[in-house]
Amino acid sequence: MTALDERAAVMTLLTAGGCTPLTASERAKHAAAGTLPSKYTEVFVTERAIPAARHGGIESRGWRVQTRAVAKLENNAEIERAKARDALEEQFSTVGAVQSSAIVRGATDDPIAPDDGWFSGLSEWVYTR
Repeated sequence: MTALDERAAVMTLLTAGGCTPLTASERAKHAAAGTLPSKYTEVFVTERAIPAARHGGIESRGWRVQTRAVAKLENNAEIERAKARDALEEQFSTVGAVQSSAIVRGATDDPIAPDDGWFSGLSEWVYTR
């Protein structure tokens, strides 16, 4: 399982939850073309270190998902964040034939705040596989 596989699984959950998920490169392409949606969720997935001792000696891979709700209007950024939360919180993803642990909050959400003419706020999620 690669970070690309994990990101695809997370983006599938977000899409099913009614979000408009974009990777950083997709966002850059839309921005360059002037076609950014009025609200979207930017998605970053990275592997995180998990000592085997924390899982009873069982080796597993940890993943960190960061979602950044972005919108032209503050309220729409809050709505996009809520959709992402509902799509990810306590959900499971499958890559290949391997199911993840429940996806849970990794940190407190950053507040939705002005961001270069938009509004945005970062949320963090973690899980293992």
